[in-house]
Amino acid sequence: MSTLQQLQQTNPSQYQQITQQISANLLTAAQTAQTDGNTTAATQLNQLSTDFSGASKSGQLPNILDLAQAIGGGHHHHHFHAGSSGSDNNSTSSSSSSADQTLSQFLSVMQPGATQNDALDPMAIILNTLSTAGISGS
Repeated sequence: MSTLQQLQQTNPSQYQQITQQISANLLTAAQTAQTDGNTTAATQLNQLSTDFSGASKSGQLPNILDLAQAIGGGHHHHHFHAGSSGSDNNSTSSSSSSADQTLSQFLSVMQPGATQNDALDPMAIILNTLSTAGISGS
């Protein structure tokens, strides 16, 4: 997420292109999951695709909670709000580190028991999209 946030701040037009591509890739994965009969993954991937599409149009970051739930299997015990207000730049670094920490916690929880293959793994799709665009993910 920090890579996307940095891109959002330094190159808004590239951010728009990347988030739209991520949205398209997530939508393709959702269709694959639906075809395979994995409706839970399809629903989550569709929601994330919508979030990234909205992020592309608005210039804001996508919904971190939806991403965390898709990756972490819907654990709800972490409550935080990522700063999405474009005018409050002073709190951006503290809220982004909080968001990164929470996302990292979800990732670490998910890694050992990951049952999804990379084709349906939201983080793999996002990181692969960034990598394909020549952007190193973190």
